[in-house]
Amino acid sequence: MIIGILGSPNTIESKWLEEEAKKRGHDVIKFSSSNLIFKLNNNKFSIKSAIDIESIDIFLIRGIYRSYFVKDIYFNKATESLLFLRYVNDILKKPIVDERLATKPIIMSKMATALDLNKSNLPQPKTVQFIHKKDILKNLDILPYPVIIKNPAGRKGKNIYKIDTKKEVKKFLKKMPDLMPFIFQEFLPTDGDIRVLVVGYKAIGAMKRHLVPGDFRANISQGADAEKYKLNPKIIKLAEKAARITKTEFAGVDIIESKDKYYLIEVNRSPQFRGFKKYTHTDPSPYIIDYLEKKVERSKN
Repeated sequence: MIIGILGSPNTIESKWLEEEAKKRGHDVIKFSSSNLIFKLNNNKFSIKSAIDIESIDIFLIRGIYRSYFVKDIYFNKATESLLFLRYVNDILKKPIVDERLATKPIIMSKMATALDLNKSNLPQPKTVQFIHKKDILKNLDILPYPVIIKNPAGRKGKNIYKIDTKKEVKKFLKKMPDLMPFIFQEFLPTDGDIRVLVVGYKAIGAMKRHLVPGDFRANISQGADAEKYKLNPKIIKLAEKAARITKTEFAGVDIIESKDKYYLIEVNRSPQFRGFKKYTHTDPSPYIIDYLEKKVERSKN
């Protein structure tokens, strides 16, 4: 079997996945969407690449590049990756993990995840998203303080703020442009969050990430410490259901416990897992490669 890993080719996670695949006799091709050439000739769509795309049996998507500006010119590198995956699914008929990237409209927003989870009434913090600064100023009492403010497309604990008063919100907004989407979320007191790794809609383990000293976040990328967390039936059911509802085949599901109740915070697609491996002593790579093998077999049948 030949496994194609799209995105994040130089990370330690991609290295571990490649090592596990090769131990089982598989070949791995790591590549990015930057060097793909899209062609339409005589009403036939094709993709030219330095790699042999058609020889790959399954595609594991590790990274989808995001949008950015260069000299006021807008670039959305995710578009090329998603277009490539649509081609793989529709023309080449090859399996993809996550399959939803090629079959479902992708909205890179935490509110899109909230909408999916809401369909099954899964517990989430009270949340409001604003687009315009003036609407925030009109609704400063919509949630009790302190409040969490975050960017809808943020990740790794970046661009997340805890603000204690309306006065501080006004001060915060003075630095922001008039049109800037922000999520306001109720602050739920907790001593950290629980990261559950789910592969093929099955929870394989969890770690408890403690709050960064002097901070309200529990992201390892922000300096948090962690420990292995013993899964219980409630956590397993919640994490697996969240992954399945969002169609996230390899997910990092973040859950907090506050006031004797569990809340879903995020469902992260294809998460980093070096911290998980360090603190739980469980390597997700065998689980992921095993899932890829089974998905290829199902696709053949």
